[in-house]
Amino acid sequence: MPFEGRMSHSGLAMCYEQGIGTEVDLVQAYKYYDLEDPAGAPDKRRLEEMMTPEQIQEAIRLSREWQEEHGVFVPSYYGLEYQPDGSFK
Repeated sequence: MPFEGRMSHSGLAMCYEQGIGTEVDLVQAYKYYDLEDPAGAPDKRRLEEMMTPEQIQEAIRLSREWQEEHGVFVPSYYGLEYQPDGSFK
């Protein structure tokens, strides 16, 4: 489900979490919840209980990739920082 600016990140996360218009995908749901509230929303905590550590790390990686691809910087408690070359690390 592509993001086209028509729905909020939390709306997309809910669609992936509940399988609305798509298959249930907790990794994608977590990614969009992370983009909405990287500091640790209750939604992310709830999903973490159903996910493996590897799935969580994959979701975080996808969140970072999305930010780089779209030129958006969302401060994160995972240490993602804007770099002088325009990337995030």
